[in-house]
Amino acid sequence: MRPIALLPLLLTLTLSAGATLVPGNAQGVTAPVPDVAPFDQTGAQIATDGNAFLAVWVDHTLSGFGDIHGSRVSPDGKRLDDDVLRISVYDTNEDRVALAFGGGRYLVVWATPTLM
Repeated sequence: MRPIALLPLLLTLTLSAGATLVPGNAQGVTAPVPDVAPFDQTGAQIATDGNAFLAVWVDHTLSGFGDIHGSRVSPDGKRLDDDVLRISVYDTNEDRVALAFGGGRYLVVWATPTLM
């Protein structure tokens, strides 16, 4: 049988399946369940600009190195960003994070080991 002869058969099977796209808003099937992070998080700090908050912390990986992550939070405790903010994610060990707000900006600082 030639491939072109199969085309009407395939179209018939596809149309008879009864699948229909319906425009509208997407709705979740299940509620998301918060889970425990896989490794250690330490040194959490939080600051506010008067309207929202920025939380930062040290997120340790399997190797034991720390990375600086953060999240913006609304006054009612909801996360404002879909993903965690990756503030400093390098091959070095970032540690001891600090945070402040002033002059219309957040300032995040952290320590890294000094090799001599």
